[in-house]
Amino acid sequence: MFNIANLSYDIHKEVLFGPATVASGTSAYKSVQDCKRFLARVAYGASDGTFDVKVVQATDSSGTGSKNITGAAITQLSATDDNKQAEIEVDVDALDEGFTHVAVTVTASGTSTAFIELLKLMNKKPVTQPTALVETVFVTD
Repeated sequence: MFNIANLSYDIHKEVLFGPATVASGTSAYKSVQDCKRFLARVAYGASDGTFDVKVVQATDSSGTGSKNITGAAITQLSATDDNKQAEIEVDVDALDEGFTHVAVTVTASGTSTAFIELLKLMNKKPVTQPTALVETVFVTD
């Protein structure tokens, strides 16, 4: 018998924006100090403008010292990119010394609909999911 990976126990999932019309702004800062890597996943809906997404780092949950993570940005999406997806994956070792929190910053022109979530591969398992996650169904044979 072999051990089956259970993604709901291994990966912490949290919605940062949407699904809704997304204006320019920065999400809440989330701790990444107990994870190996994280992924900001963007599902881009309809738009009549442009949409930029990047991941920034800070030293705490209030965003102290917030600054860019080198290379942690998508190529700009535009009105011709409706229903596309993009991901930004970062190894926590890429953060600067003393930086333990990350947020997603969106710059949007026009009206854009999107869904952005943060997925974290945690060191300690099983992970504690946010209270907004009300059910996980695991099916195996």
